[in-house]
Amino acid sequence: MRSALFLVLVLGGTALADERPTLATALKARPDLAAFTKALDRAGLLATLDGSGPFTILAPTDAALEGKRVDRDVIARHLFAGSWTAADAAKAGRLKNASGDEIEFAATDDGARAGGVALLGTEVVARNGVIHVIDGILPIPIRVEASVPEGFPAPGPADEVTLKEYPRYRAARAAGGMGSFWTLFNHIKKHDIAMTAPVEMSMTEAGELLTTTDMAFLYGAPEMGEPGRDGDVDVVDLEPTRVLSFGMFGPLTAERVKEARRAIGERLERDGLATAGDWRLLGYNSPMVPEARRFYELQLPVAARP
Repeated sequence: MRSALFLVLVLGGTALADERPTLATALKARPDLAAFTKALDRAGLLATLDGSGPFTILAPTDAALEGKRVDRDVIARHLFAGSWTAADAAKAGRLKNASGDEIEFAATDDGARAGGVALLGTEVVARNGVIHVIDGILPIPIRVEASVPEGFPAPGPADEVTLKEYPRYRAARAAGGMGSFWTLFNHIKKHDIAMTAPVEMSMTEAGELLTTTDMAFLYGAPEMGEPGRDGDVDVVDLEPTRVLSFGMFGPLTAERVKEARRAIGERLERDGLATAGDWRLLGYNSPMVPEARRFYELQLPVAARP
């Protein structure tokens, strides 16, 4: 009798668990997630969320997606393997999403956050995973493939202008654009200088466009190596610099660069600053990183107006 009762309870529990909706069904039932659900459907991924899983979805609200383009890359940033509650994700600390990026999860006094974006406290537990409703879009993590020079500020953020301070540093510089890369690479290899990120490119104005005049590899510390001429390379010392910086992910189209220059120009006027040097572009990634994920900072040296 006890065994029969146990069997009824087990089967009853299984039946109840199976009655929970799939992630796809649960998403369709949420009118505040309609934009994200439609994007999943357009990408052919909604049917996958009817499968066995399990998956964890960070689903941005319609308000968070208003005016935004939601492509497969955006969607992939919000999908994770496994079924993770907010508490378990915070304990794990970092989870890898479908884009291959590790996203930081944390519990704060204001609630849980993922990649700096707030989880709204809504956990929808489905048959094949969990949905967390969020009030923003997870940012693309900035990949830095080598150490930055001593005292340099961290790269980013993307899509906004910031005022940054750079210390004195030493750089190996060669004339020309991307064709200078191997000249500089052979220089640091010959002198056993470790590669750093970013690579610096000096820019000059050509009408509404900017063109590259030279490229520089930056030494890890200002006392490394020796300044002077080395074949086609000049090793130079650069003094501390204050810049207005606009971070952006590639590809670097002419329109994108114009947008960055416009944003920097507006900040220049707003803060009452003066131009103190030529434009420069910092590139943080190698060709091994997909073009859309390569991060750049367009910068303009500035100083207080007289």
